[in-house]
Amino acid sequence: LELGAGSGALAKSMLIAFDEMGILPNRYLILEPSASLQNLQKEQLAAQLPEALFALLEWVTELPQHIVGVIIANEVIDALPVEVIRIYPNNSEQAFVVWSEEKQQFDWDWQTLIDPELQRIANQLHNYLGTHLSDTGYTTEVSPFLLPWLTSLADSLAQGSILLLDYGYSRKEYWSPQRRMGTLRAYYRQRVHQDVFWQVGLQDLTTSVDFTSVAEAGHRAGLTLAGFTTQANFLLSLGLLDLVDPQADVVTQLKIAQQIKTLTLPDEMGETFKAMAFLKGVEGALTGFSMRDLRFQL
Repeated sequence: LELGAGSGALAKSMLIAFDEMGILPNRYLILEPSASLQNLQKEQLAAQLPEALFALLEWVTELPQHIVGVIIANEVIDALPVEVIRIYPNNSEQAFVVWSEEKQQFDWDWQTLIDPELQRIANQLHNYLGTHLSDTGYTTEVSPFLLPWLTSLADSLAQGSILLLDYGYSRKEYWSPQRRMGTLRAYYRQRVHQDVFWQVGLQDLTTSVDFTSVAEAGHRAGLTLAGFTTQANFLLSLGLLDLVDPQADVVTQLKIAQQIKTLTLPDEMGETFKAMAFLKGVEGALTGFSMRDLRFQL
């Protein structure tokens, strides 16, 4: 079951890889509530996949129950709604969205933090930062939907694994003093900026993922943390380099080599993107974390 399918590129890559390894699943589900996006994905995948592979695809609009298999969430957590909080040496605030008549646009309204759970996290962050916390404050994000979301996945999974792929950090990095402005940002036409109230509805909002919080939420949801590593380590452990066919022409080899660099180099996606897996009802080590498992960093 794939969550956050986008254009269907992941489904295409997964099915082709499964086919080459001779381990095709009985079916490949894509969870997409939007009928228009379903049609777009079907159109693109029908044109890109062999008929036998396309026949394995099935679209659903809600989480199936009693899944025996694998749930894949590629860049889903970063899109979950967040609360924005700001911590000062002597108090904490929470950001609310209001309409500014003066600016004629949406704006932040900072109010004293009173939510007990957010205050608990603010206290934890306050103690963590210590002397690094200044009068200018420290802004960060908290996802209140992380635990309910993971719990819903755990409840749907009868036996198998949940694989999460996203960009983010362990908490030590996420709460770094250098990250005092938070990680909330906007993307518009492949360009990133900080004005989240510009072009409302036309740009994507995102935050980096605190993978320590994900691990904690998974534990509370009854899942077993099976591994955590960088995307580079994960893909190389799975044999990414084997995709380079020594018999292919030079142009094809160079194209694949460039794609591998993009996925694995530290200054590209290799270190920023992380892979985390949970298990339920099964035991054993997962190959993707055999090169370097970074669970100790959480």
